[in-house]
Amino acid sequence: MFMVQMNLSVLEDVNRDKALRDWVYIHYGTAGRASYTMFEATFSAKWATHLARPLIEDVSPWFSLFWILYTVVVNFAIIRIIAALFLKQTMAVAAIDAERMAMENMKAKEKILATIREIFNLGDTSSDGTIDRSEFRRMMENPQVLKLFENLELEFNEVWMLFELLCEDDGVADAEEFISGCMRLKTNAKTVDMIHLMHQQVVTKRSVDTLTRGVEQINTVLHSRTGAGARTSRM
Repeated sequence: MFMVQMNLSVLEDVNRDKALRDWVYIHYGTAGRASYTMFEATFSAKWATHLARPLIEDVSPWFSLFWILYTVVVNFAIIRIIAALFLKQTMAVAAIDAERMAMENMKAKEKILATIREIFNLGDTSSDGTIDRSEFRRMMENPQVLKLFENLELEFNEVWMLFELLCEDDGVADAEEFISGCMRLKTNAKTVDMIHLMHQQVVTKRSVDTLTRGVEQINTVLHSRTGAGARTSRM
């Protein structure tokens, strides 16, 4: 309505050029026409040339103030607010997607845990909450267990090395450490390399322990022979 009132004097002035009056009427002659024109001015890329410039040059230079204010208020404020609202909505959707992804990852992790726990229960034939080496060997010969490990995409040698590390101290692996170790193998590729390194350390430690025991045995034999020789000399 504001634009209609501003251009009403042009429409009523019969001394004005007819082409100009027709142009003003087409664009600002009624509330509906003016509203659509302002809609074009808001979202059209060429509004300044087709809608604003004729008013400034042919109707009144005072329209320049109106278009400056309109540009500042509408194009730099309202449009920015709308863009911010769209951005907020986009961020909200992204947050929902992230939450959904986290839930899916949690469900996948729970499924993996259930599978590993099932494997452990199949291996723990003594039902004492641990798996010793004999149970582990029988477990790894079970086709059902091998199929479950295949579904988890865990290699036979990786699981074997993991078990050797877990039972290094006491000869058995309990449920918590077995499940935790398998989860690390499944979820972290770097863990595989670490398992290999730790396994090599275990092998080296065993070799050193064997060598140490051999040296101790040799030392014991030498001491016993030295003592026996000394007693013979005194006699």
